[in-house]
Amino acid sequence: MNISLVIAVLLLLLFGGNSLADEAIEGEYSTVTESQCNFILTLEQNGKGSFAESCRREDGSHIDDIEKKQISWKLQNNTIIVSGLEAPESFTIHSSLSCNSFGKTGSTFGLVGYGGYEFWKVPITCK
Repeated sequence: MNISLVIAVLLLLLFGGNSLADEAIEGEYSTVTESQCNFILTLEQNGKGSFAESCRREDGSHIDDIEKKQISWKLQNNTIIVSGLEAPESFTIHSSLSCNSFGKTGSTFGLVGYGGYEFWKVPITCK
C-alpha cells in the first residue's frame, strides 16, 4: 500500500470534510411562528452571513420593522456556532425537521436554535 496515498486520503477527510459540509449547509433559513416576530438566518460562504428579525409593529399595523445584523458562523460537529448576535448562539442541524408547524406533512432539512426556534431551509420542501 502506498503511504503517500493513505496520507493524501486522510488529509482530504480531515480538511475537506468541513468544506463539503459547509456547502450543503449554506443558504437561507426562515422561521414560521405565530408570534409578532420571524427570523431569517442566511449562511454564506467563508463563514459569513446575516440574521434578520422582522417584527410587526405593536400598534397593529402591517408594516414590519426589520433589524438585520451581519454574522459569522462555523460548523462544529452537528452544530453551527453563530457570532455577531447579542451572544454567540448555537444552532443544531436537523436532517428531518417536522413540517407540522405550518400545516404540512413530512419533514425537511433545518436548524433549531435562537431560543428553540425551528428554522427551515428555503425553499421549504417537505418529504
